[in-house]
Amino acid sequence: MKIILPYKKLGGVSIHDSKIMGGMEKFGKMLFENIEGIIPIEFTEEDQRKRLVTEKIIRGVKQNNADMVLNNYDNRTLTDNLQKHLSIPVAWICHNLGTSISKIALVQIMPDFVANGGSIFMVTRYQHKTWSSLSRRINGADVDITVAGYINSSCCTGSEVLSKSKDHDIIVVSRYDKGKDPFSVNWKIDKIKKKTGIQPMNSTIITSKYRIEKNKEYMEKNAHWETEPEYKILWNLNHSDVLDNIAKSKVLVSTMPEESFGITTLEALSHGVPVILFCKPDLTHASCEIPANEEHIVRLRKSCSPEEFLEAYNRLCNYSNEKRQEIYDQTQAKHAKEAWIESVKDIIDVTMSNYGQLQKVVTLDTLDNFF
Repeated sequence: MKIILPYKKLGGVSIHDSKIMGGMEKFGKMLFENIEGIIPIEFTEEDQRKRLVTEKIIRGVKQNNADMVLNNYDNRTLTDNLQKHLSIPVAWICHNLGTSISKIALVQIMPDFVANGGSIFMVTRYQHKTWSSLSRRINGADVDITVAGYINSSCCTGSEVLSKSKDHDIIVVSRYDKGKDPFSVNWKIDKIKKKTGIQPMNSTIITSKYRIEKNKEYMEKNAHWETEPEYKILWNLNHSDVLDNIAKSKVLVSTMPEESFGITTLEALSHGVPVILFCKPDLTHASCEIPANEEHIVRLRKSCSPEEFLEAYNRLCNYSNEKRQEIYDQTQAKHAKEAWIESVKDIIDVTMSNYGQLQKVVTLDTLDNFF
C-alpha cells in the first residue's frame, strides 16, 4: 500500500533531517520511518502563502498511484480540497485544540468530510468535546463530530540502560509558540529564589530559535537567562541529543497546557524521568489514558504558585535508579513502538474500510480536472 503523508518543513527542516521541530513533525517522521509504504510530500510556509500545497499533494497522489492520504495538519483548505479532488480514502489526524477562525472553518467541513468517506482521528477526548461543542454553536443544532477513533501519537523510544548521570535538575523541551512558553519555568524558579534567597534548582531549556527570533519582545524579555549560570539554554539540537539530555535530567517539565501529555512527556517517561505537566484540568490525551499509574506524573495549572511548583519538584527529584527503572518498564509495556505501529495500522484499516462502504465515489477524472 502507498500512503501519501503531507509534511510541513517547519523552519525549513526536512523529514529527512535529524532535527525535529515539533510534535506533529515528530509524529510524521515516526510514520515515515516505521510504517511501510509512507511517501512524504513536503511543503513549506512559502508554499502555503502561494496556495500550492493542495496541488503538490494531489500531484504526489497521481505520480505515485497512491492508495490513501494520511493528513496530519488541521488546515481547512487542504482538508477540504483533498476530500473534493481525491478518489482515495483520507485519514485526518487532529492534533490541535482551540476555537480560532481556522477551527471554526474546520468544524464546518467535518460532517461532509465524514459523509464523503473520510475518517477523523483525534489525540484527545477533550478535543472531541471542544470541537463538538463548537459545531453545535455554529450549526444551532445537537450536532456531534463523528470520529473514527483516538490516536496515541507517541511511542516509547527510551533506553533499557538508564542514565545514572543527572546533569539537569529540570529540563524543558519546547519551541516558542502560542500557548508554548519554554521560559515560564525559569520565572517560577526566579520567584522562589527571590522569596527564599536560595537557588532551589537549575534548569535547562531545549528550544529552537524558530519563531523566538521573530518575536523581539519575547526574546528581549528572556535574553538574560543565557548569562546566568543556573540557567542553561540549548538551541536547535538534533533529536538524539534532545533524548540524551532528557535522560540526564531529574525532572522534565511540560510547559504546554494545550497539549498536556505530549510526545516529549512520553519520551521522558521512557527514559525513567518523572514529569510535571502544566495542563488544563480536564484535558485527557489519548496517550495519557494508557500508563499503568500516574504516581510519577504531577499535574499543575500553568498559573500555579512557585510554592506549588517547588513542592511538585521536591516530590519527584530524588527518585532512585530502581524507581526510574520501574517507570521505564511501565512505559515500555504500554507504549512500545510495536504497539504504536499496530495502532497506526488500525487507522489505515479503519479508513480503508470506511471509504469502502461509501456508495458514492468520486472518479479519478477529478485529479485531471484539478490541474
